[in-house]
Amino acid sequence: VFAAPGSASYCTRGDNPPYSSQSPFQISTDGGTNWLDAAPLSAAFSVEHLYEYKVQGQGMPLEFRVKDHTGNDNYGRLRIMIRMP
Repeated sequence: VFAAPGSASYCTRGDNPPYSSQSPFQISTDGGTNWLDAAPLSAAFSVEHLYEYKVQGQGMPLEFRVKDHTGNDNYGRLRIMIRMP
């Protein structure tokens, strides 16, 4: 249900911070061996669906995914911007 149209009945946030969707956003810092359920820096719900995460690398490329068990209801796109300190 990631990025479902606003009129969709299932386009709601979770009840508890970080207000995760039904398909959690995950990050891997070790080449996809381990996946972490990412928690944004701010637990506040973002109307624009913009969230910021702090990630410590391990010398390998970062990998991202949305763990989704049913792909046939997907809509929209996931945009990732990386900023270096």
